[in-house]
Amino acid sequence: MAIALFVEETTDNNVFPGSLFSKLSINLVDYSSDLKSDEFYVKTWGTQKNWYKQILKSEFIEDTGKQIVMDFSAYSLIAEIWRIPQ
Repeated sequence: MAIALFVEETTDNNVFPGSLFSKLSINLVDYSSDLKSDEFYVKTWGTQKNWYKQILKSEFIEDTGKQIVMDFSAYSLIAEIWRIPQ
């Protein structure tokens, strides 16, 4: 499942309504069997770290309270697991 966010309204002359704002979900192939059919991994680092929690204010997404920690040699990253409510 891929979740992308698009600009609806803006006062920025360099950004147009309907433009891609960001991708919220990430594909973690090695961990995909851990997800239910309505769940997806959320990128919580990089450019998303400053705004991703604001998406939960909508009724379109729910936080499952689950997460996965990916350990790399020099750092760790956390991906949260969210779902689309029925």
